[in-house]
Amino acid sequence: MSFQIALSGLDAASTDLEVTGQLVLDDCGVPIAIQGSTRNITERKRFEAQLQQAQKFEAIGTLAGGIAHDLNNLLMGIQGRTSLMLLQTDPIQPQFEHLKEIETYIKRAAKLTQQLLGFARGGKYEVSPTNMNDLIEKSAQMFGRTKKEITIHKKYHDQIWSVEIDRSQIDQVLLNIFVNAWQAMPAGGHLYIQTNNEILGEDITEAHGVRPGKYVAISIADTGIGMDEKTLKRVFDPFFTTKEKERGSGLGLASAYGIIQNHDGTILAESETGQGTTFRIYLPVTEKPVIDKLPANQDVLVGKHQLTHLEGSLQNRGQRFHANPKNDSVEACQKQCQAQRQHHDLVFPVLSFP
Repeated sequence: MSFQIALSGLDAASTDLEVTGQLVLDDCGVPIAIQGSTRNITERKRFEAQLQQAQKFEAIGTLAGGIAHDLNNLLMGIQGRTSLMLLQTDPIQPQFEHLKEIETYIKRAAKLTQQLLGFARGGKYEVSPTNMNDLIEKSAQMFGRTKKEITIHKKYHDQIWSVEIDRSQIDQVLLNIFVNAWQAMPAGGHLYIQTNNEILGEDITEAHGVRPGKYVAISIADTGIGMDEKTLKRVFDPFFTTKEKERGSGLGLASAYGIIQNHDGTILAESETGQGTTFRIYLPVTEKPVIDKLPANQDVLVGKHQLTHLEGSLQNRGQRFHANPKNDSVEACQKQCQAQRQHHDLVFPVLSFP
């Protein structure tokens, strides 16, 4: 006979035990004692739960990836046909605004496919050695400019190690966590960001499915409403959300989880109801030197629709940009190039590529 029990101590920590017992009989077959043993199986249960979680995410990721690719192809077709119709439609006609609204819906749907791909994709698009302090600082500055009710506190390690990452993907991870924190602080609050160099041993890495070694640790903590234990266990599940339908799709943190996993790192969440939430990201270190791939003082030509999204990031990197507020990016590019007889980079929006 065997059974399992869970015991909770004064510190609220749970211990899983496997109890095995059998009757001891005398020569006449009469029970005279019970012989038993108890084994601590806490670690085994934890590894089993992690394996089940990994298998669940792998299955969901495969499904999500297939759906995202097919949906993305459909959206590209709809976007193309809508653009052609806009070219043939006078802006004063009533259907022009309807077509522009279709483009808006397409962009929203494309954002969902990007998040799905972020959760499901098996690799990184374009990796490069990066200083996480710089990337976090730029992302936090852009977020802070739009969310004045949030006070951001930053503490960076002076000699932070380099990591090899896809910058746009990790930037999306940061944004997803920032937005999650903002939504958890409807009346405003504080956001604490910290980076550190850490060496993780097998006792820690084995529990989280990563390799021992050097890591850059990123901590992002808010003073929001926090989460209960039930919600915390599902925080990275795709399509799981506690927000109203208009405020979240349940893909932001799932996408963040998938992206960090694909960078051979791990992301953890800690929270209590009423005590805020802390996300900890661990990214493996690289020995490769950091090289800024975008040269400074480079001219970039954009149209009025792209200016809002590009202005902050280009200024932070030392680029100059030109825009014609009365024309789209194609017309602006043609006129600018003809007038100055100079080479410019044409920046145009895309939905997402598989």
